[in-house]
Amino acid sequence: MKIVDESRIDEKGYLTRWLIGPWNSQASFDFGIAFIQPKQYIKKHFHEKIEELFYVIEGEIQLLLSNKEEFTLKQGFVAHIPPKQVHGLHNRSNKIVKLVVVKSPSIPSDKKYVEK
Repeated sequence: MKIVDESRIDEKGYLTRWLIGPWNSQASFDFGIAFIQPKQYIKKHFHEKIEELFYVIEGEIQLLLSNKEEFTLKQGFVAHIPPKQVHGLHNRSNKIVKLVVVKSPSIPSDKKYVEK
């Protein structure tokens, strides 16, 4: 068992603060909180084997997909990204966006960018 207090996380200086994963527990997944800064852009990429969940805790962010499709994720929205789905994120607001991020399975090297 592993218990982590999210309230001790400083949102400054982090993109994602990983809380639970194979490095500190018996989990086979990664669980963390992402802090997407105002105007920050996460390049489009995909994972061969990993699926991801994004759950918006605070703010509003654009989920960018292949073929220029995008969706606005608002507080309370959840997005499931299956393996091989191209995706990126863009915070077009002036406020930090706070997301729960879950990646399964945990494979740190499974990320391929589709743009330079």
